[in-house]
Amino acid sequence: MLVRVKIDQAQTLRDLEVETYRDTFGPYIVEKDLEDYFSTVLSSEQIEKDLLDPESETYFVLNEEQEICGFLKINLGQAQAEPVEMDKSFEIQRIYVKKEFHGAGFGKEMFSFALDQAKSYSF
Repeated sequence: MLVRVKIDQAQTLRDLEVETYRDTFGPYIVEKDLEDYFSTVLSSEQIEKDLLDPESETYFVLNEEQEICGFLKINLGQAQAEPVEMDKSFEIQRIYVKKEFHGAGFGKEMFSFALDQAKSYSF
């Protein structure tokens, strides 16, 4: 089940983003570069800004016990991670699952949800 992240959950989202990014890329990126990324791209201020952006949507994926297992971030229009010259655009910017939930189908669930969202916005 996916639920939209609320602004008062920004710190929970940030903690999850740092955890999953470190688990995914930590073995390949030096610690200083990770910390730089966390303090800029994944800063609390940036995450709050993204959550308040009407063209950006972030969702937690929950298991049956209501545990947060991962997250999905999609962008519309001008909220794209990279500038685009299109009238209509849709981007999956981030899709991460906590390592202890890998293989449980949460990535597929989030991807299917993102496709449904794109269709609902007439993409």
